Amino acid sequence: MNTNIKLKDIFTIQNQNKLFSLNPTFWNKFDPDHLQYFKDSLENFRNCRNPLFAKVIFSCYQCSFKAYRPVPCKSRFCPSCGIKYAEKWAQGIMNSLIDVPHRAVIFSMPKELWNLCIHDRNILKDFSDAINEIFTFQFNKDKIFDFGLIINIHTFARDSSFNTHFHALLTNGGFTSKGKFKSKWYFPFKAFRKSWRKKVVDIIKKYHSDRSDIKSLISNCYKKEFTICLKGKKIKNDLKSIKYFGRYLARPAIAEYRITDFDGCNVTYWYKDLKTNSKITITLDVITFMGRLVQQIPPKGFKMVRRYGIYARRKSDFLKTILNRYKLKTLFNSNPIPWNERIKKLTGTDPLICPRCNIPMGIFKIIHSKYGIYLYE
Repeated sequence: MNTNIKLKDIFTIQNQNKLFSLNPTFWNKFDPDHLQYFKDSLENFRNCRNPLFAKVIFSCYQCSFKAYRPVPCKSRFCPSCGIKYAEKWAQGIMNSLIDVPHRAVIFSMPKELWNLCIHDRNILKDFSDAINEIFTFQFNKDKIFDFGLIINIHTFARDSSFNTHFHALLTNGGFTSKGKFKSKWYFPFKAFRKSWRKKVVDIIKKYHSDRSDIKSLISNCYKKEFTICLKGKKIKNDLKSIKYFGRYLARPAIAEYRITDFDGCNVTYWYKDLKTNSKITITLDVITFMGRLVQQIPPKGFKMVRRYGIYARRKSDFLKTILNRYKLKTLFNSNPIPWNERIKKLTGTDPLICPRCNIPMGIFKIIHSKYGIYLYE
């Protein structure tokens, strides 16, 4: 059994071609731009840090010594690039949080509705907006008009199948019209569940009114559980907690260490079942396995994180003044550490310093197999 299997070993160009050709009915339901983005993301992932695909060449101004750096793909599908993106995101969130208690809450829906979100991801934005509307209504009843909400949209379950649910980071209270912070810890669970169910059903009707079975599907869903975890887990205002909250933000629907075997035809992997606290092993044919992961990739530019209230990008000057008094002490630089500084920290050598002249090198040219060569003067 091979336990050192990488996703690149599975997502070959040959397997990709089989994936999109064996079930064209399913894949052709996607918007053409989204379908193309699937293929572009996989191509970029396969060529991540491959110098034969793309590289940046640096040159010493004095002795013309040259060195190159492979180009990362920065794809949501790449395990390596996804980790760096999530870390950068967590640092940025830390610099925007205010110093009040937060909690993590979860909204989900019956499994019969999960697949209705696969082909049109705009529905996920509407679900996210609906969660904000529910909290806004409840906060306003207590004369709280400005609160903080960050919603992380998740589309995969522990077994990597498509599973629509939402993780939210919520301030335990908010600001009154006079700018005073007022705590709110309790929310009426039954009222929340009814509101969530009603909004989900209305959104489903809006997007799938043309389906002949939509009425019976919705009727059956009224008998199902619309799970909400309102009590939530208290989130500490520290980087570790925020990283945990955003751990699934930008990475494939499976960690590579969970893949235990790949024989060219079938993939075996495991996941932990939270209900039984046991390890479940699954074996899927390679095309089914690839399909589970690829369908998780959102359209290009689609926001998987939604900010509301005091964490929205746009705020009034009055609210900005209030928030400055509650601002957490900035402990982290939201700007990423340059790649050469990271290498220097690991090896003790700066790759952008000429080993002969001991002076900084500059970009000489960029070579890309798709876009050609760009020379710097």
